[in-house]
Amino acid sequence: MRPIALGGFMGAGKTTVGRRLAERLQWPFVDTDECLVERFGPISDQFAQQGEEVFRARERSLIQELCDGKLRVLATGGGAWADEGARDALRRTYFCVTLVAPLPMLLDRIRDTDRPLRGVAEERYPQRMAAYRDADLVLDTANLTVEQVVEAIVCRR
Repeated sequence: MRPIALGGFMGAGKTTVGRRLAERLQWPFVDTDECLVERFGPISDQFAQQGEEVFRARERSLIQELCDGKLRVLATGGGAWADEGARDALRRTYFCVTLVAPLPMLLDRIRDTDRPLRGVAEERYPQRMAAYRDADLVLDTANLTVEQVVEAIVCRR
């Protein structure tokens, strides 16, 4: 049995699905964005003060730290899968699931949030889709409830 990592674009539901999946499996849940906020402060401040490159290096380092084989459900940040080093580490350790949905739906979900890359979402989305498809399971969540997504992961892991 392998731990499970969730990836996907901002607004894809990684945290929401991850929490429910962890409850269902009775495993710990870890969100890399939450860990990075605890360690370094708000993500928007990290982007503004140190830049995206520093943030991505921190994210990659944290993911490598979490590739310890412990059973957990891990929700990664939207850009983690675009980083080949982070993605390779995840694929070696985790059963990797990416959640995808049409960009307009994702933008609607994050409309009232403080996401540092929301303004470049239309540019980043197509760039990241190939990376999101490099997973053990790719789920199009556009017409699925959270419970249906959880069930699909449980059935296919």
